[in-house]
Amino acid sequence: MAGAALAQPSLRVDTGTAPDGLRSALLNAARIQAVMADPGTPAQDILAAARADYARLLAVLYEFGYFGPTISITVNGREVAGVSPFQPPATVQSVAITVDPGRPFRLGRAAIAPLPPGATPPPEFAPGQPAGTALLRRTAEAGIDAWRAAGHATAAISGQQIIARQQEAQLEADISLAPGPVNQFGALIPQGQNRMRADRIARIAGLPEGARFDPETLARVADRLRETGVFSSVGLIEEPRPDTTAIDIRADLVEAPLRRIGAGAEIASQEGLTLSAYWLHRNLWGGAERLRFDAEASGLGGADGGFDALLGMQFSRPADLTPDTTLRFGLQFEHLDEVLFTANSIEAELGLAHRFSDNLTGDLAVMARASDISDAFSDRRVAMLALPGMLVRDSRDAPFDAASGWYGEAGLTPFT
Repeated sequence: MAGAALAQPSLRVDTGTAPDGLRSALLNAARIQAVMADPGTPAQDILAAARADYARLLAVLYEFGYFGPTISITVNGREVAGVSPFQPPATVQSVAITVDPGRPFRLGRAAIAPLPPGATPPPEFAPGQPAGTALLRRTAEAGIDAWRAAGHATAAISGQQIIARQQEAQLEADISLAPGPVNQFGALIPQGQNRMRADRIARIAGLPEGARFDPETLARVADRLRETGVFSSVGLIEEPRPDTTAIDIRADLVEAPLRRIGAGAEIASQEGLTLSAYWLHRNLWGGAERLRFDAEASGLGGADGGFDALLGMQFSRPADLTPDTTLRFGLQFEHLDEVLFTANSIEAELGLAHRFSDNLTGDLAVMARASDISDAFSDRRVAMLALPGMLVRDSRDAPFDAASGWYGEAGLTPFT
């Protein structure tokens, strides 16, 4: 049985002429560093990690386009590959990793076929360009994605011939694809739900059964289910039907907790204390109906005016007219006690929100509001009927950290 390692075995890593990016990747890939960080690690475990690091370091070198490297890992001066796992050293005093990456390879022959009409491989997949397994993987994935976008859901790699020519430092890559038949969407098969009704899941998802397979449509189906807030996890699995070109979609769903509550408090020297709370139900009747109540009291102990209060209710139902249309109804009571006036109002709103595309959404509502207002001049009642509408265009790449795209909104509210 192997003894424990020494308290402080030494580790030396030499990556030779490797550029900084490659050196950093090699250091991160070497698992033996983490294993040796624990002084009590047995020698046998250190040897096992070192043996595994041969493959890990080689994978990194291939990723960066170095296909003729030399890797040496020694423990106590002996090459790990030559140490019997059944007779490990009793202790480990030193570990040395030496990597000679060799020359970076470039592509010689670079071919991928067949591709659908109009599709081309990535521009970096061409003779003379830097080689690497990451590039080969991206190229194959791009070809498969192009076939899937054309309706071939089962497109896959049918063969590949990769030849590394050491003297020329060239990599020849020939990738063959099998597009398979044009597929159609089958049925949506939800699994994992307990409270959500299957008919409402299908309605919200809006999977166009019988239509040609399209990855973007499938992504939108998943987004619709996530946007309800009913599910904490949504996974779509493609299941080809035997002897047909139809693809059933299995929806693996994990339901989120039905209810959520929250509360907050804020205090300011001038405005006083503000208290707020809400209660939310995500799936009221098993159809992703959402009901939320909000309450707020502000101005408590403030220097200006009395206290203000608000009580609101919001109900929404997705996929009401179309899979991309959400119906909502809101009701709000508000009391304002300001220095110059007091007002009590009730407001009701019925509206529809619709997603026209990934970048364009619209909202249209009917809103009615009645207010009783008192000031130094009179007591009066004011009523208003409005038709607020809005369009939002958002093509930002990342809404919270945008580097490209733009955002704009336009609204119009005729009222009487």
